[in-house]
Amino acid sequence: MSTEWTWDFNGYDPKKERTVEALCTLGNGRSATRGAAPESTAGTAHYPGTYAAGCSNRLSSNVAGEKVCNEDMVNLPDWSRMRYRCLPDDGPAGEWLTPDDPSVRCCSASLDLRGGILTRHLFFQDGHGRRLGVTHTRLVHMGDPYLAIQRTAFHGYGWSGVIEVES
Repeated sequence: MSTEWTWDFNGYDPKKERTVEALCTLGNGRSATRGAAPESTAGTAHYPGTYAAGCSNRLSSNVAGEKVCNEDMVNLPDWSRMRYRCLPDDGPAGEWLTPDDPSVRCCSASLDLRGGILTRHLFFQDGHGRRLGVTHTRLVHMGDPYLAIQRTAFHGYGWSGVIEVES
Protein backbone atom coordinates (compact mmCIF):
# COMPACT_ATOMS: atom_id res chain seq x y z
CA MET A 1 0.00 0.00 0.00
CA SER A 2 1.52 3.31 -1.06
CA THR A 3 1.50 6.14 1.44
CA GLU A 4 2.47 9.77 1.25
CA TRP A 5 6.17 8.84 1.68
CA THR A 6 6.23 5.36 0.14
CA TRP A 7 5.83 4.15 -3.41
CA ASP A 8 4.86 0.48 -3.75
CA PHE A 9 5.07 -1.54 -6.94
CA ASN A 10 3.34 -4.92 -6.55
CA GLY A 11 3.64 -7.68 -9.08
CA TYR A 12 6.06 -7.97 -11.95
CA ASP A 13 5.43 -6.87 -15.52
CA PRO A 14 8.49 -6.97 -17.80
CA LYS A 15 6.93 -4.24 -19.97
CA LYS A 16 6.79 -1.84 -16.98
CA GLU A 17 10.01 -2.87 -15.23
CA ARG A 18 12.24 -0.19 -16.78
CA THR A 19 9.81 2.46 -15.51
CA VAL A 20 9.90 0.94 -12.00
CA GLU A 21 13.72 0.87 -12.16
CA ALA A 22 13.82 4.55 -13.16
CA LEU A 23 11.33 5.64 -10.49
CA CYS A 24 13.25 3.68 -7.82
CA THR A 25 16.63 5.24 -8.64
CA LEU A 26 18.61 6.17 -5.52
CA GLY A 27 21.07 9.06 -5.66
CA ASN A 28 22.93 11.48 -3.45
CA GLY A 29 24.32 14.17 -5.76
CA ARG A 30 27.59 12.27 -6.28
CA SER A 31 26.19 9.07 -7.77
CA ALA A 32 22.88 7.45 -8.64
CA THR A 33 21.91 3.79 -9.05
CA ARG A 34 18.80 2.69 -10.93
CA GLY A 35 16.35 0.55 -8.95
CA ALA A 36 17.01 -2.58 -10.99
CA ALA A 37 16.72 -5.95 -9.30
CA PRO A 38 20.23 -7.19 -8.43
CA GLU A 39 19.49 -10.48 -10.25
CA SER A 40 18.74 -8.75 -13.54
CA THR A 41 21.03 -8.13 -16.48
CA ALA A 42 20.60 -5.51 -19.18
CA GLY A 43 18.01 -6.50 -21.75
CA THR A 44 14.54 -5.63 -22.96
CA ALA A 45 13.01 -5.69 -19.44
CA HIS A 46 15.93 -4.43 -17.33
CA TYR A 47 18.57 -1.73 -17.48
CA PRO A 48 20.80 -1.74 -14.38
CA GLY A 49 22.89 1.39 -14.15
CA THR A 50 25.08 3.47 -11.86
CA TYR A 51 26.11 6.96 -12.86
CA ALA A 52 28.52 9.46 -11.28
CA ALA A 53 28.26 13.23 -11.43
CA GLY A 54 30.71 14.62 -13.98
CA CYS A 55 31.43 11.23 -15.55
CA SER A 56 30.44 11.54 -19.20
CA ASN A 57 31.68 10.67 -22.65
CA ARG A 58 31.84 13.18 -25.51
CA LEU A 59 31.49 11.85 -29.05
CA SER A 60 31.07 13.54 -32.41
CA SER A 61 28.77 12.17 -35.09
CA ASN A 62 27.89 13.18 -38.61
CA VAL A 63 24.17 13.89 -38.82
CA ALA A 64 22.80 15.00 -42.19
CA GLY A 65 26.27 16.25 -43.20
CA GLU A 66 26.76 18.24 -39.97
CA LYS A 67 29.18 17.42 -37.16
CA VAL A 68 27.18 17.05 -33.92
CA CYS A 69 28.82 16.66 -30.49
CA ASN A 70 26.98 14.70 -27.83
CA GLU A 71 27.85 14.26 -24.20
CA ASP A 72 26.38 11.11 -22.67
CA MET A 73 26.39 9.77 -19.13
CA VAL A 74 28.63 6.73 -18.69
CA ASN A 75 27.04 3.63 -17.16
CA LEU A 76 29.56 2.50 -14.53
CA PRO A 77 30.09 -1.14 -13.48
CA ASP A 78 27.05 -2.60 -11.70
CA TRP A 79 28.03 -2.76 -8.02
CA SER A 80 24.66 -4.24 -7.00
CA ARG A 81 24.81 -7.30 -9.31
CA MET A 82 24.33 -10.70 -7.70
CA ARG A 83 22.85 -14.03 -8.58
CA TYR A 84 21.84 -17.04 -6.53
CA ARG A 85 20.37 -20.51 -6.76
CA CYS A 86 19.30 -23.34 -4.47
CA LEU A 87 21.67 -26.28 -3.95
CA PRO A 88 19.68 -28.84 -1.95
CA ASP A 89 21.27 -31.83 -0.20
CA ASP A 90 19.10 -34.35 -2.03
CA GLY A 91 18.43 -33.03 -5.51
CA PRO A 92 19.71 -31.20 -8.54
CA ALA A 93 21.03 -27.65 -8.43
CA GLY A 94 18.42 -25.13 -9.36
CA GLU A 95 18.73 -22.50 -12.05
CA TRP A 96 20.00 -19.00 -11.27
CA LEU A 97 16.93 -17.12 -10.06
CA THR A 98 15.69 -13.83 -11.50
CA PRO A 99 12.40 -11.92 -11.49
CA ASP A 100 11.88 -13.30 -15.01
CA ASP A 101 12.06 -16.93 -13.82
CA PRO A 102 8.79 -18.89 -14.12
CA SER A 103 9.20 -20.00 -10.47
CA VAL A 104 8.49 -16.45 -9.21
CA ARG A 105 5.26 -16.43 -7.24
CA CYS A 106 5.48 -12.92 -5.80
CA CYS A 107 7.55 -9.85 -6.63
CA SER A 108 7.38 -6.33 -5.24
CA ALA A 109 9.42 -3.16 -4.83
CA SER A 110 8.91 -0.44 -2.25
CA LEU A 111 10.67 2.93 -2.19
CA ASP A 112 10.73 4.79 1.13
CA LEU A 113 11.04 8.38 -0.09
CA ARG A 114 11.70 9.80 3.37
CA GLY A 115 14.47 7.33 4.27
CA GLY A 116 15.79 6.85 0.73
CA ILE A 117 15.61 3.07 1.04
CA LEU A 118 14.60 0.68 -1.74
CA THR A 119 13.30 -2.74 -0.69
CA ARG A 120 12.60 -5.55 -3.15
CA HIS A 121 10.84 -8.80 -2.17
CA LEU A 122 10.77 -11.96 -4.28
CA PHE A 123 9.27 -15.35 -3.54
CA PHE A 124 10.16 -18.39 -5.63
CA GLN A 125 8.77 -21.93 -5.73
CA ASP A 126 10.42 -24.38 -8.08
CA GLY A 127 9.26 -27.72 -9.51
CA HIS A 128 10.91 -29.61 -6.63
CA GLY A 129 8.75 -27.84 -4.02
CA ARG A 130 11.58 -25.63 -2.78
CA ARG A 131 10.37 -22.20 -1.73
CA LEU A 132 12.72 -19.27 -1.26
CA GLY A 133 12.00 -15.77 -0.01
CA VAL A 134 14.50 -13.06 -0.93
CA THR A 135 14.62 -9.50 0.39
CA HIS A 136 17.01 -6.88 -0.99
CA THR A 137 17.46 -3.57 0.82
CA ARG A 138 19.46 -0.80 -0.87
CA LEU A 139 20.63 2.64 0.26
CA VAL A 140 22.77 5.32 -1.37
CA HIS A 141 23.99 7.39 1.59
CA MET A 142 23.34 11.15 1.64
CA GLY A 143 25.92 11.94 4.34
CA ASP A 144 28.79 9.97 2.81
CA PRO A 145 28.72 10.44 -0.98
CA TYR A 146 30.97 7.40 -1.51
CA LEU A 147 28.82 4.96 0.45
CA ALA A 148 26.20 2.68 -1.08
CA ILE A 149 24.86 -0.40 0.68
CA GLN A 150 22.90 -3.45 -0.37
CA ARG A 151 21.78 -6.18 1.99
CA THR A 152 20.16 -9.43 0.84
CA ALA A 153 18.37 -11.85 3.16
CA PHE A 154 17.31 -15.36 2.13
CA HIS A 155 14.68 -17.54 3.80
CA GLY A 156 14.14 -21.13 2.68
CA TYR A 157 10.76 -22.79 3.27
CA GLY A 158 10.25 -26.57 3.29
CA TRP A 159 13.72 -27.65 2.20
CA SER A 160 17.26 -27.84 3.49
CA GLY A 161 20.33 -27.11 1.50
CA VAL A 162 22.70 -24.41 0.45
CA ILE A 163 22.13 -21.18 -1.44
CA GLU A 164 24.95 -20.44 -3.84
CA VAL A 165 25.53 -16.70 -4.24
CA GLU A 166 27.74 -14.89 -6.74
CA SER A 167 28.35 -11.18 -6.37
